[in-house]
Amino acid sequence: MNTVEIQIFDAYGHQLKCYTPQTESDLCFHHEMFNGTRYFDLTAQLAELLDQGLNENNQSYSLFCTYVKFGATHQEQADFNVIIRRKRNQK
Repeated sequence: MNTVEIQIFDAYGHQLKCYTPQTESDLCFHHEMFNGTRYFDLTAQLAELLDQGLNENNQSYSLFCTYVKFGATHQEQADFNVIIRRKRNQK
């Protein structure tokens, strides 16, 4: 697993995190929202990269949070772009 690098960007293209996963738990990205923590799992994206022999895999993820505030229902959405790429000289 340490042959890949994961980069996570917000909806505006700002890099939030760049790391090399060491364990399977590193494949879950947690994000704090209004009423708690939400997460998405990168396991399928990593498997696709490895199974198809790709050098890079780019996918988008969205997290949602619905809550009631002052009697009105609100929905918060957070969008992310995740790039998983092989480190140089790795295949």
